[in-house]
Amino acid sequence: MKNFTLRKKTVHVDISKKSFPLLKVKKNSSFNPVNYWSLLFLFLSLNVLAQSAGFNTTFISINNGSSDVYYDLQATTGNPDFNGANLGTFCAGATTGLTFKGAEHNIYKCGGCDLTSTRLYYRIYSGSPSGSFISNNVNYFSGANNGCGGQDQQWKTLTYNVNLLNSLSSGSYTMEVYSDASVTCSGGTVYATNGGSNYKATFTVVAVPSISAQPSSASICVGGTYSPTVTASGGTPSLTYQWQYSADGSTGWANVANGTPTNSTYSNATSASSFSVTGNIAAGSYYYRCIASATGSGCSSATSSNGVLTVVAVPSISAQPSSASICVGGTYSPTVTASGGTPSLTYQWQYSANGSTGWANVANGTPTNSTYSNATSAS
Repeated sequence: MKNFTLRKKTVHVDISKKSFPLLKVKKNSSFNPVNYWSLLFLFLSLNVLAQSAGFNTTFISINNGSSDVYYDLQATTGNPDFNGANLGTFCAGATTGLTFKGAEHNIYKCGGCDLTSTRLYYRIYSGSPSGSFISNNVNYFSGANNGCGGQDQQWKTLTYNVNLLNSLSSGSYTMEVYSDASVTCSGGTVYATNGGSNYKATFTVVAVPSISAQPSSASICVGGTYSPTVTASGGTPSLTYQWQYSADGSTGWANVANGTPTNSTYSNATSASSFSVTGNIAAGSYYYRCIASATGSGCSSATSSNGVLTVVAVPSISAQPSSASICVGGTYSPTVTASGGTPSLTYQWQYSANGSTGWANVANGTPTNSTYSNATSAS
């Protein structure tokens, strides 16, 4: 309450209500025009000073790949603070990993000041601040009269659905935001900033899972072991692996399981480098592949090419060497017929003096005066 004296008459001006009771002057009392105009000027000045507008609270809404999260900007609520937040780690090229949903501005206006529009600005950069801010209009939602001759208004838009990961390669990034509003007082624009600075949160982009070294193919004998490996990278938080089997290499892919194919036994089926299959698997061709996956937002999986396992029978001899009698100085030329094995059969003839013990690779002079030819040939 302010008191002013007009020729010894006290006039009360209630600033809080911005109302000024009619001045009453006794009849025939003298009137000083200077004091009248001074009071009128004061009245107008108080009315102008009462015009104001500004932000009460501001929020930003971001989907992190699993849910929409409301972050506090110019606010202190139970929501997480956007400034200084780590928004997470996401795979490059993801379409749903990190989405800008919208913003909410709660704004006051007083004393006839009008609010015409409001916006949230953001930019994303890696390293030092750079790039232009992108403006996003925030639409009027609701309002209610307040005690300062104006309204408290809520402006809100939650339908932007901007993929913030679009075109971003692997790296560390900063998302920087601020808000403003166009008003008919306070110089035409009011801002919501972080004590004079903008609000900043960070996030990381990694490459999607990929396989750089494919499983090799191999041939083994029945009862042997096949141990393919892969080399993979990318994804977040870490890669997981799963080996699969198919009978024909194109259909029926399923996670490996002991007994498929018959007599197979698997070890480390979820390892990139120590997976193996063994057992008395029947001769034939079998197909294996590995899937590298990551559970992070927006991450996919990578599937290797096929590793082909060829199982062959163990070596066997179907035609045995014949026995023979020769004269001293004669020649003995036995032969065998063999099959099986991988990659190809090799041969080695041996000699024993009694046919049961002392077997050793043939060597000239054993027995005395003997000479051998083609000791590593079947025929």
